[in-house]
Amino acid sequence: MSRPDTRSGKIVGICFVTLWCGTAFGMGYMAWSWGAPLFFPIVAWGMGCFGIVLAITICRQRGRAESLQHRTYEDHVTYSGDYTSPYAQPDRKKSYAAPSYCPSCGTAISTDEVDWIAPLKAVCPYCETVMDAVEW
Repeated sequence: MSRPDTRSGKIVGICFVTLWCGTAFGMGYMAWSWGAPLFFPIVAWGMGCFGIVLAITICRQRGRAESLQHRTYEDHVTYSGDYTSPYAQPDRKKSYAAPSYCPSCGTAISTDEVDWIAPLKAVCPYCETVMDAVEW
């Protein structure tokens, strides 16, 4: 697999920025010499300075192909959950239910009577106390 030539891209970028800077500084000089308000030459010279900063950035930038290292399949590991260790213990499924007695009022409660307000939170039908579900 060959690397793309980033040198030609830099040359095109530098040529464009050179034309940009020349035009911007030329416009600023012409506006200054013709006696235009100071705002116009300053804006044009600012555009030229922006072009110089852009040219320096292009020159100092390494090519994308140079900055990226060659990666192989082993560099990236994705865990899909399919692999199980031979030493792994089987997962025990947990079940939860409402407590048989309300911790606040002490009344016996059936799981069918409570209102579930969250996955592990229930409300006592008698005193409306919020209680945690217990492992069953």
